[in-house]
Amino acid sequence: MLDAAKQNPFQQTMYSSHLINLKILIARILQYQEHLAELEQNIDALAKEIEEYDLIQSIPGIGHKIAATILSEIGEVDRFDHPKKLVAFAGIDPSCFCFR
Repeated sequence: MLDAAKQNPFQQTMYSSHLINLKILIARILQYQEHLAELEQNIDALAKEIEEYDLIQSIPGIGHKIAATILSEIGEVDRFDHPKKLVAFAGIDPSCFCFR
C-alpha cells in the first residue's frame, strides 16, 4: 500500500496534509491487519483444544474458520443431550419449517 501511495500520479497536486493523512490511514490499516492475524492465531489455538474441532472440519467445505465459528456459536456441545436438540438450536431442521 505504501508503494502504491508513493506512485500516486496526483502527488504533486495534493496538499501535504492529504499525504500525511494517507500515510496515517495506511499505517492504521497495516496495524489492524497485524491485530487480525494475531486474533486468528489465538482463535486457531483455542479451537484446536476443542475435541469437536477436527470432527467439524471433516465435513466437506468446512475449514478452520467456519469450524471455529460453529463451535463458538454452539458453545458446549455436551449441553445437548440429543443430536436433534442441537439441530433445532442451529435452526437447520427442515421439518420444523411451517407455513401458516
